[in-house]
Amino acid sequence: YLRILASKWWIVLLTFLITYTMTLALTFIQKPLYQARATFVVTLGSPFRSDKDFASAVDILSRRTEIGTTYATVMNSRRIRRLAGDRLNLSEEQRADVAVSSRLLPGTNVLEITTQAHDPVLARDFTNAVGAVTVAYTRGLYETYNLEPLDQANLPDTPIRPNKPLNLVLGALIGLVL
Repeated sequence: YLRILASKWWIVLLTFLITYTMTLALTFIQKPLYQARATFVVTLGSPFRSDKDFASAVDILSRRTEIGTTYATVMNSRRIRRLAGDRLNLSEEQRADVAVSSRLLPGTNVLEITTQAHDPVLARDFTNAVGAVTVAYTRGLYETYNLEPLDQANLPDTPIRPNKPLNLVLGALIGLVL
């Protein structure tokens, strides 16, 4: 095998260079994608009429995920995304660039909203707008529960994609394997 590699070294080098060059080109052509996150907590709402109401509300909030899951679903809705886009006066192109997801963190009453966009400012602002619109909307859903902001989204400083170091290392490895 070593004799074959020594006599055909130019094929190995050419394959490596082509693969690595393609990896470089594809990695640096990609637009960076940024991600912003904010968290919210589901809390007990206004004063309760009796201790039984309070105990029932605490039981539902602590043992079941229906309330938190409902709020997470509301955060993901088209209506909330549309209202958040209207609040920020976004164009159709900007609205299409934003991807939103939310989830209830396991074992907690904490909701996390995540927004991805090619513009870091848009990712942060849209995350915070979706949170504010959701808080306002959910005030009318349940009298017993409130959705309160925990952490606002910050401006993301580094993109989540492309992961340039990882891409370049994988490109080099694939080039050597080929």
